[in-house]
Amino acid sequence: MNFFLHVSRFILKIYCVLLLNIILFLLIFIAITNIFITCLFLFNDHLILIIQKAYAQYHLSSSNNNTTSINDKTINFTKSFNLTNNTEDSVYPRVAAFGNDVYVIWQESVSPSSSSPSSAAAAAIKDDTNNISSGNGFINHPNYDIFIKKSSNGGVTFDKEINLSNNSGFSEHPHLAVYGKNVYTTWIDNDTTTNNNKEILFRKSNDGGKTFSNIIHLDDNNNRSNINNKSENSFGNSINEEISAFENKVYVVWIKENQSQYLNYNDNNNNKILFRTSVDGGSTFKNIKTLSNNASNLTYPKITTLSTTNNDDGDGDVYILWNIGLPDKNLYRNGDGMFFTKSNDSGDNFNDAIRINGPIKSIGKAQLISYKNNIHIVWSGIPDFRIGNNVFYTKSDNNGHSFTNPVSLDSNKSLAVEVTANKDNLYILWEKIVSESNDDIFIKTSNNEGQYFTKDAINLSNNHGISECPSIALLDNNKAFIAWEDSTPGNHDIFFKRL
Repeated sequence: MNFFLHVSRFILKIYCVLLLNIILFLLIFIAITNIFITCLFLFNDHLILIIQKAYAQYHLSSSNNNTTSINDKTINFTKSFNLTNNTEDSVYPRVAAFGNDVYVIWQESVSPSSSSPSSAAAAAIKDDTNNISSGNGFINHPNYDIFIKKSSNGGVTFDKEINLSNNSGFSEHPHLAVYGKNVYTTWIDNDTTTNNNKEILFRKSNDGGKTFSNIIHLDDNNNRSNINNKSENSFGNSINEEISAFENKVYVVWIKENQSQYLNYNDNNNNKILFRTSVDGGSTFKNIKTLSNNASNLTYPKITTLSTTNNDDGDGDVYILWNIGLPDKNLYRNGDGMFFTKSNDSGDNFNDAIRINGPIKSIGKAQLISYKNNIHIVWSGIPDFRIGNNVFYTKSDNNGHSFTNPVSLDSNKSLAVEVTANKDNLYILWEKIVSESNDDIFIKTSNNEGQYFTKDAINLSNNHGISECPSIALLDNNKAFIAWEDSTPGNHDIFFKRL
């Protein structure tokens, strides 16, 4: 009896000790949990657990204060490859895509023709800023033509290039737009005018880039081709063109100088911003329209277009942006700024231009893209003269009626900047000065229409050369294609990569 009593008391003691330990453990756990919850409550805007592979993002608020949030989406581009890979000088690429078709257009040196005139029409020089330009007295330098390549399998392989200009003049700064099997191209050329002025040339393809139409001179209101001594181009160069297209509508905007090319670039010399529309797929163009008489040689008008469901007749919205001023805010003048205008009737009429740079006085070359009611605008430095600037971003979510205050996404060493968007993503791409002999191509992304951006930009080129003139195309299925000019091989080649 006593034995069982002792055993029972011993078991009871063990049970009590275990019970006390369990209670003590529960009390400690509750206390720690309360402390943790209190910390979360007190620091809910500051205590964020981030998985290593996730990116912190900048939030764009009306006060321009940036906070962080979580984004666990990453982007993975293929390894870049040399698209031109030759001994020529290949520069200024532009890329566009529709479905599985990807097109890259660029400017490339060619051997001078024996029939070339002994004037500056066949001349090319490269200045201290690595920019190529036509000039007088350098007839031993090569001619440049415009080339285009197509991929029919989403940028995996490309067909042989086609020479679009193929003349004895200086063909430069090409642009392109694609809709379906229609490919629209523009470039600057001085081959066909007796006074050697630069003009805007246009060619189109309706069969996916297999064949191209005759050249149309957009400086000529009569839509004629192969014309010399045109009164519309008798004085001053046409420069800095840009093209956009939707369905059978094609829009081109450019700068028309009011005098010879030798000007003070910082002055507004009453240069014009000109605009033309085609509503028949580029077969003919309506008369030239003047949008502004207050541009400079460093004004780069940009254009994008978008269909709208607000109009029963199917007319589209056209948005145009241009810069007046320089990146140095100390040089900002009353008439400087980033200016925006839009048309809701396919370019027949435009609203009065509005200034969208807010309090920012650092002005530079820009780009814009529209998707649904959102218009995304970025600008940075002046790449033609290697003048760096911040990368500034602003957006409108009401079809261009108003814009947010701009925010800076990168430092003041940025140059050319591009932007593209679809229903899921917004990509901002730019050239950045890394050192005196090295520029690289960087990208930031947003997956919520520009509300947040990745904190750290991704270096896409990441080499020792000068990587410049980036261009990007983005499809609705989130496939993206990027091209840029690169000096890493020793000469300038066109590099390409895809997402």
